[in-house]
Amino acid sequence: MKAAEGCIENAGGTLVEEEDQVVDECGAKDGGESRRGPQESEVLADAENDVPLRPVFGERLEDVLASYEENGFTIDRDPDDRAGDRGLARVGLLEDALPLFGDRPCLRQAGVLLAIPLLMESGLIDVFLRVYRSLAPAFYGLRTTVVVLFLSALLRIKRPEHVKEHNPQELGHVVGLDRFPEVKTIRRKLNHLAARKLARKLMQAMAQRRIKEDEKRVAFLYVDGHVRVYHGHHPLPKSKKSQHQVAKPAATDTWVHDANGEPLLVVTSEMNEGLTQVLEPILADVKTLIGDRRVLVIFDRGGFSPKLFARLDKQGFDVMTYRKGKTKPWPVSDFHQEEYVVEGRCYDYQLAERKRVKVGRLRPRRKRKPTASDAGPQFLWMREVRVLRADGRQTAILTSSQGLSKEEVPYRQFQRWRQENYFKYMDAEYELDALVEYGVEDVSEEADRPNPSRRPLERALLNARALVQQLQAELGAPMSAAQGSSHQRTVRGFKIAHAEERARLAEAEAEVARLRAELDQLPRRVPAVGLKTLKTEKKLIVDTIKMTAYQAETRLLGMLRGVYCRTEDEGRTLLQAAMQSTARIEVREGELYVELAPQSSPHRTKAIGELCTKLNALGAKFPGTCLRLKLAIQPYEPLKKP
Repeated sequence: MKAAEGCIENAGGTLVEEEDQVVDECGAKDGGESRRGPQESEVLADAENDVPLRPVFGERLEDVLASYEENGFTIDRDPDDRAGDRGLARVGLLEDALPLFGDRPCLRQAGVLLAIPLLMESGLIDVFLRVYRSLAPAFYGLRTTVVVLFLSALLRIKRPEHVKEHNPQELGHVVGLDRFPEVKTIRRKLNHLAARKLARKLMQAMAQRRIKEDEKRVAFLYVDGHVRVYHGHHPLPKSKKSQHQVAKPAATDTWVHDANGEPLLVVTSEMNEGLTQVLEPILADVKTLIGDRRVLVIFDRGGFSPKLFARLDKQGFDVMTYRKGKTKPWPVSDFHQEEYVVEGRCYDYQLAERKRVKVGRLRPRRKRKPTASDAGPQFLWMREVRVLRADGRQTAILTSSQGLSKEEVPYRQFQRWRQENYFKYMDAEYELDALVEYGVEDVSEEADRPNPSRRPLERALLNARALVQQLQAELGAPMSAAQGSSHQRTVRGFKIAHAEERARLAEAEAEVARLRAELDQLPRRVPAVGLKTLKTEKKLIVDTIKMTAYQAETRLLGMLRGVYCRTEDEGRTLLQAAMQSTARIEVREGELYVELAPQSSPHRTKAIGELCTKLNALGAKFPGTCLRLKLAIQPYEPLKKP
C-alpha cells in the first residue's frame, strides 16, 4: 500500500504528506468510499473504555507508535493485504500484527472460533505475555503465536509440519490475518521461546491460575508416569512400556492431574526413574502451588513404598494406592453392598474395611537393643479397604486418609484410570508423544545408571544357579527312590554310584561362587557417562498449549450436557465436527459475527446452537481486538424430495 510505504520511508521523522493526501492514498477521499476493511473504527481501541482510536497523520511516527504501544496498531486497510504491517515488522517497528477481519461468506474451519471464549477465559495469552513478554519485532508476535498454536491443536494440526497440508490464506482469515504462518515461522517462534528457558515457569503459572479459579480441584491429585518410546539413534536411557515386551530407549513423563482428571503439571525425568524416586520432588513443586493445605495423592502400585508414605505424611500429603504383593483373602462374610452417588451417578461396590493394618517395616530388624538413633515407629500402619469383584478376587486399597467415607475410597482410586484415558486420547488426537524437536543434551553429572557390566554376570549367575538346581534334583531323585525301597544303599555306595553327577554339581556350585564374587566387586550404579536426554523446553511449551486446548474442549463438553443426550458417547466427536465446520464471518459494529453451517442432523445442529448461546453469554472478544464474538448456527434444512 502507498500509505504504508510512505510511513516506512519516513520512520525517522515527521510524515511529510498532508493529512488529506495520506487519507486519500488510503482510499478515503472527501465523500469517497474507503477501501479499508469493515472494522475501520474497531481495530484500534482504548483498553479501558473501548473508545475507537485513529492515528493522527502529520505527527512523528515515533510518537504515534509510543501512543499505541499497549493497544497495538495497524496501518493496513485491506484484510487480504497486510504489506504495511509486514513492512513495519521488517524494520523493527511492530510488536504483533492486530487481527483485521473482513466479511467471509464461506470460510472453511472457521467453526474453531467456538473455542475463543474459553481461550480468553483460560488466561493462556495473559500468562504467556506475563512470562515471555514479547517476541518483537514481529508480524506474528507472541499473542498471534499462542492463538495459532491453540487453534491448530483443536483443528488437529498436530505438528508444525502439518500446517503445510492446509490452505494458508483460509486459515489466516480465521485468525484475522492475510495468511497463516508457515512451518519455518512456527518453528522459529518456538526456538525463540525455548531459548529463554521459561517453559517450567509457564506451566507452573498456568497451574497456579487454575488452582485459584477452583481450589477444590486440588483436594485430590493423581500422579502417574507416561513412557514415550524413542526411535532415534541417540543413546537414551531405556524404559519398558506396558504394551511392549522389552525395554527400549525412551523418555518418561510424570503427570499430575487434578480431582477432575484434568492435567496440571508434567515433569520429564532425566533417567526414567520410577514413581517412587520422582514422586517426592514433584510433590515438593506442587506444595509451592497449593500452600499448606493437606491433599490426597493417588497413584498406582509403581509408587508403593512404606518409607515413602511415611515421609509424605510428614510433608503434609495423604496417600492412596493399591496394596502391592500377595495378600491373604478376607472372609467373604466381611463384605457388604455399598453405593456411592456423585453427580447423579450411582456406583455400587462390595466393600470391607479395616481401620488399621500393618503395611511395612520402617526400620530394619535389629537383634541388639534399640538405641536413640532407632527412635520412631517400627512399622507403618494404614487404613485398608477391599473391593470384592464379580470373579471373586479382592482389590486391596491402602490410604492414610481417615476423612473419606468407605464408599468414596474405591471411587477415588478407580478414577485414576482417567489418566490412562487421557494419555490414550491425547496421543491419538493431539499426538502427545510426538517429538517437537530432535535435539538431545547430556545428562547431568550427578546422574547415575545401573552398571551395564553387571548384566552379563547377572545373566550368567542366573543360568549357573538354574544348573545347580537341576543337578540337585537329578541327585535327589535316586536318593528318594532308594529310601523308599526295602534294600537301602549306604552313603558310601551312593557317592560311588553318582560320583560323576556329584563332580558336575561341585563344579556348578564353584561357578556360582565365582560369579557371585565377581558381582560383589562391581558397583551397582555408575555415572551415566555417554547417555543423552531429550530436550524438553519446546515440548513443555507445546504441552501447555495442548493441555489448555484439551481443557477448553472438556469445558465445551460440559456445556453440551443437558442439551445433547449422547454427550458421553459422542460429545467430543460432535465438537470436532463443529470446529471443522465452514462458517460465515461478518464484521458488524463492535461485533464479530460467526455463523456456522448446519451439522449433519437437526438435533446436532440444535445442540451446537444451544452451545453458541452459552458461549455468547461469556462476552468474549477476539484476542487483540475490541470485537465481541457473536456465535450462531444456520438452521438445519432437510433435503427436499425431487
